[in-house]
Amino acid sequence: EESSSGSWTGMGFVDERDLVAIPRVEAESSNLMAQAEQVCQSGQQINCKGKICSKAGDGATALHSLPGFCDGQSELQQCEIIEKAIAGLPLFRGCSDEACRQIAIQARRSALCANQLLTETKMDHKPMLVILSGCAHLTLGSSPRVELGPGSVINEVGMLGLNEVAEQFKLQPDAPPPCASVGLRLAEATRTGGTFERHQTDVQSLCPEMSLTTGTRNIVSRTCGWLQADIRVGQAGATAAVVPFDLIFRILGEYCDYEIFKYNRKIQVDKYSAILFYAVFPSLPPELVWLIAGVSVMQSFQAGEVLCEDGERKPEQALLVIDKGEASVTKYILSKQPGEATGRDEVLGTLGPSSIIGDVCSCHEGIPFPATLRATTHITALVIPTADLHAIIERFPGVVAMDRLREWTALLENSVPLSSKILAGLELFNSLDTESQSLNRSLGAICMHKFFYAGDVVSEAGDDSLRIVIFGRCRVRTAGSEADFCVGTNSVLGEQCFFGLSEPADCVVTVSTPLAWILCIPKNAFAPIMENYPAFHTHFKKVYEDGCLKKQLETPSFPLFRHCGKEFLAAVQRVMRPVMFLPGQSICIQTVVDSGSMYSVRAGVAVIEIAGIGVVRKLGIGDSFGERAILGFVKRRSASVSAAPGMLCVCMETPRAEFLQALEDHPEEQAFFHRLAGQYEAKGAGASWPMLRHCSEKLRSLLNMYAKRQITSKGSWTTSKGDELPLDGAVLLLHGEAKVFDATGNSRIVAEGSCFGERIFLGYPAEDLRVQPETNCEVQIITQDIINKILEECPNERLDVWQGTLNEMASKAEQELGFARNDPGVLRYSKIFGACSDAFLLEIHKRLKAYIFDEGELITEHTERGDSLLILVQGSATNEGTGSSHPACRPLYLPLGYVCGEVNVLGSSEHYLNTLRARSQCIVQSLTRSSLLEVLEDFPTERHMFERLRNEELQLPQLAITEYLRKGEGFEGASQEFIDIASRGADDLFFAAGEYIFRLNEKCRLGEANMYILLTGSAVVLGEFNDELDQLKSTDVAGEAGALGELTHRGASVRVRPDGFVHCRRLHGVSIQSAVQAFPEHYQCLLEISNKRCAQNEQWVRQRKDWLQGTVVPMLQQCKIFTNFSTELMYAIAQNLQLKQYRSHTEICTAGEAADALLMLMSGKAAVKTQAGAVIGHVTSGAVIGELAVLGILERHTATLKTRCSCAMVSISNDLIWDTCEELQATAQLQAMRRHIHQRRKQMEHGLPLRLLPLDICAEETCARVIALHAERVVISAGDTWQPPSNCLARGSCMWISAKGRANVTLGKLFVLVLSPDSNSFFPEALLHHYKAQVSALSNCEAYRLNRYDVLLAAATEHLPPKWVKHWDQLTEEAMQKTHGRFESVRHVVKMHKKPTKRSSSATGGFNTSEPMLAGIEHTAWRWDSKGKPMLLDQTTFSPESSSGFKSFGSRSLGTKSLGSKSLGSLTVGSER
Repeated sequence: EESSSGSWTGMGFVDERDLVAIPRVEAESSNLMAQAEQVCQSGQQINCKGKICSKAGDGATALHSLPGFCDGQSELQQCEIIEKAIAGLPLFRGCSDEACRQIAIQARRSALCANQLLTETKMDHKPMLVILSGCAHLTLGSSPRVELGPGSVINEVGMLGLNEVAEQFKLQPDAPPPCASVGLRLAEATRTGGTFERHQTDVQSLCPEMSLTTGTRNIVSRTCGWLQADIRVGQAGATAAVVPFDLIFRILGEYCDYEIFKYNRKIQVDKYSAILFYAVFPSLPPELVWLIAGVSVMQSFQAGEVLCEDGERKPEQALLVIDKGEASVTKYILSKQPGEATGRDEVLGTLGPSSIIGDVCSCHEGIPFPATLRATTHITALVIPTADLHAIIERFPGVVAMDRLREWTALLENSVPLSSKILAGLELFNSLDTESQSLNRSLGAICMHKFFYAGDVVSEAGDDSLRIVIFGRCRVRTAGSEADFCVGTNSVLGEQCFFGLSEPADCVVTVSTPLAWILCIPKNAFAPIMENYPAFHTHFKKVYEDGCLKKQLETPSFPLFRHCGKEFLAAVQRVMRPVMFLPGQSICIQTVVDSGSMYSVRAGVAVIEIAGIGVVRKLGIGDSFGERAILGFVKRRSASVSAAPGMLCVCMETPRAEFLQALEDHPEEQAFFHRLAGQYEAKGAGASWPMLRHCSEKLRSLLNMYAKRQITSKGSWTTSKGDELPLDGAVLLLHGEAKVFDATGNSRIVAEGSCFGERIFLGYPAEDLRVQPETNCEVQIITQDIINKILEECPNERLDVWQGTLNEMASKAEQELGFARNDPGVLRYSKIFGACSDAFLLEIHKRLKAYIFDEGELITEHTERGDSLLILVQGSATNEGTGSSHPACRPLYLPLGYVCGEVNVLGSSEHYLNTLRARSQCIVQSLTRSSLLEVLEDFPTERHMFERLRNEELQLPQLAITEYLRKGEGFEGASQEFIDIASRGADDLFFAAGEYIFRLNEKCRLGEANMYILLTGSAVVLGEFNDELDQLKSTDVAGEAGALGELTHRGASVRVRPDGFVHCRRLHGVSIQSAVQAFPEHYQCLLEISNKRCAQNEQWVRQRKDWLQGTVVPMLQQCKIFTNFSTELMYAIAQNLQLKQYRSHTEICTAGEAADALLMLMSGKAAVKTQAGAVIGHVTSGAVIGELAVLGILERHTATLKTRCSCAMVSISNDLIWDTCEELQATAQLQAMRRHIHQRRKQMEHGLPLRLLPLDICAEETCARVIALHAERVVISAGDTWQPPSNCLARGSCMWISAKGRANVTLGKLFVLVLSPDSNSFFPEALLHHYKAQVSALSNCEAYRLNRYDVLLAAATEHLPPKWVKHWDQLTEEAMQKTHGRFESVRHVVKMHKKPTKRSSSATGGFNTSEPMLAGIEHTAWRWDSKGKPMLLDQTTFSPESSSGFKSFGSRSLGTKSLGSKSLGSLTVGSER
């Protein structure tokens, strides 16, 4: 393959001899190559005939020896050594045993001389050696030599010719690194926000190779070249087997295993090249790099997958090297806002190819990952398991001679805490007196902190210093003893000799972990100090003689365990493990759910921080935290704890899972912790079994004693040790979150405090479930045996446990229906609770009791006595009616949420109506009448409502369902058997006020649509446009046509009236279909009735169409905004109108309420009121109101309309008009409406038309601007005529205000007066309409029509009417008198020329001279009180009887500028008052 630049993948390291043809024995090579990959991945073998053999046994790896062989070996023994050594090499994984055996037989034996050097300068293409007897020694740099005994393999790399390949990756002085690193890219937000600076150490520890300033590798201090690796034969010589590559090639070819070998070699070479290419171990020679490559694997990670997690420390963690792709470094950061304990993952940067991750954490399993690394793209990475790496390091300590590790350790040396602080935390050196503190300071001055590496000698024979292992592990080898033993964190070495109680021990202490942190106190420096503190000699001697030294040094003092026994403390101590946190690294994070461990600080300082507050406390050596978490009293961490900045922190961790196991093994300690748990549960802390919360403390304590608590890892339903957790019991989730899958694959999320599998409390078998923890979870599992054991000790609580379990199962069933926990929404399935308050429903919900019914069990039985309401929340059931069946009857299946027994709980019936049977296991919620009455005592509103409902039910006529049905059309002649089948399973159904029983256009199909009989209450039948077509009362039948299949869709809607409930008897469509199929002849009669109804419906549609075209559309066209609308467009708008009936003295609309529709009064009369309630006039049939609301100019009503008699009102919504125009693409009409809006706003800006009158009014005055919006602009071209609309008086008379041009008012052909801005600019339009006159334009004219009600309403909005209102009233009266005089003069002229014997109206423009003058024209006057304040009077109606009063004004008032109180008082003549 061609190698790509910057990547090692695919580089060709293939020997030329690979090109030789491979022998084929009964199998094709191509097939074997395909099998090779499969076999190598499974660890199996393929024999010479291509058949898969059993899994190969573990063999010795390169440079590992096989003990138990010595000189004097037989040929068979030697072959076994060679075969086992070769079979254990990664190159031969999957090869057949016979092939390895033949290689061992044919390998040449060779004697090796003493001290012979086996590593020459050029070892490529030389044979591989396998030590048979004797030994060789490997010396790696300055590290101790390592013995290579029989079975050790030497020169495996040279045999493959890979030493020359490694040379190109060797670092040379002043040479750039072999590969350019993508390095670390910081997120922009972290550069500016300070987040990265705070967590800089975390990123450095995660990937130390990255320089935080340049983003490239920092190799300044890296040693060039490799460590010197010499392999020499021992002093006694050795015997080795010589295995050349030719022999391997030939034999594997004969056994058809060469393709497997070739595949293994490619995989191994790829990993070997990757380690060299990325300089993972830059100082190691190729032979050891090859050894590490043998334990590593290439692994792929998908985008979004987590490579390592913050705080993660597992035995299976590994060192990672990214080859392809990128990953983001994230950290969970808490909010800094006060009072907010929330956080989110913030991206600190991005790691790309060549990034080496986790080599610091791989030094010890107690160093957790400092941040989370998540793949952002597809990633290919080299993974080196830590456990295997540690095994190699322990075998060959020189491997840790890595520049990165030593550089990182040099940085840590600046972060170690003071020695005196560490000593102060040990009880051995700690007391309360001042003298002890002085001693610690003196000892701290002579103490030495040092970091040791694997293989380093910590203490040799004869050393008398005191050493304390702060972190890491050491191996102690005693002279004369073959057994070694290890000591870990907090161990003390050399204490007997140090205190002068024994001679120095003859033993050697070496470091067994990659890194160890040790505190050393030299005895020669300690003795002079002790001379100054003689009192401490006796103290030290007594402590050691009492055997308390190791306890004081190794056992942390937890206040929680102060009263616990020694055995339990010893068990807890055995499970403690050391953890080292880097400076600033998080130990636990507030609000986060973790494993719940408890910690004790052993070195350094930890800080406690609360979100929004900051650091609240510092923890020193000996302090502990996490007690409440380990006991399960808190679900989430209440604060964040981290290592102090600039200082290492070593803690002893007590894992919660191991603590609970120790507690279970020591039952004598459980009572104390159960008492603590009971105290916290009483305070509402901690999670507990929901169904047992009302049980006794004894039962809950027994449960906690017998039921195990386990910690699971994320994504795996196993313990921390990898053991599978059982699923045959009930599980309580104490911490974390899990996803539970049922047998069908459906899943649900189980949160903290929730449980699943609780059905075993009822004696049912466990469900078939699968659990996937979404986080680290803590669970408590109860099996059937534990339940039986607990109930045997608490027999009186068996029923409580049973009912509590049923209620919990019902609560979960409600959640599956979409209701939250403890949400009373399930009660709203019954409409009798529809109008109840939430507080009432909560109290009712608390009194529900759950029942469970197995398959085939009766839930209710016909005529069975009962007083409970039942709600089906889980399972499936059938309605069997009265229990008797007919062959034609089909089963009635009940849906979830089905309600029955409403009349029983109301007390209006004592027996259940139908028989209900469970088809599967069902859970039913039940409410008894006594519980309902108990709650009603505290809720008077609901009590009154239920009493009224019950009284209506008691007045219900006791008729058989047959009698009800025979009242319905189509059932008059039906047989009794037909009705019995159709009514089978009929049940009671309640509908709340305003609820639809069924809706128009609902699909109807025989067998699916239901029919309803009204028992109590009333409903209305609504048409297509919500027109009220009919009313339904008790005993009426609704929906029979759709239920019988006569209609495909419902022809109307039936809705309950807004003032009460409706109780119906529902006939199911399935039963009706059974009746129709059993009696087809009766069905034909029903079809004839259906056709008759369809004809009636069609006639009604035609009548409505005629009404729309003849009445509604003409009324709409008289509106100014619809001037340019075509008849077709107006009809499209009108056909969706809603006609509504109003009773007398009912408000149609209210001033100040939202206005979004056009209102048309079709019949009746309504009063117009101001917002204060004063009546200013009336509107009559034909009035159109709300043009500005349709235009979107005004959003609220300016007046209140209240009916004086029964009225019919049509409303057309704003959206309907605009949407219809857009749907029909009426672009011109839409533009005209927008121009109309613009014109109205322009009028408002200029204060038109009031500013045209001599009123001395300002355009910015609010009242003038409001009036301007209502004014209608009229434009008449020269020569055209204009007449007022026919309904101009329906909503009050208008005043004509001339703005431009001249026009004549003519009565027929007779001239009346001239209209112009200079003369007669103010003209009452009502007179024009009354005398049937017209306006003829002499030039282009512009005028405004101003409704009198709009002026009065605008003036009434002010606290006091504006000053100009008085002058407006004067102008109005003068215009009325003057214009009326002109019209009367013309009228008298007509009378003089008229013959007395004939009545002709041609000369007078078509008016009747005997018609009463100004009949019905309303006028409103103002009056001023004694203090000069204006006061609005009711309107005055001018009538023929008041004509004399009208004439009394005469010429005197025409010439008057100011009207006195006498003349104003004359306006009240003929008024309604």
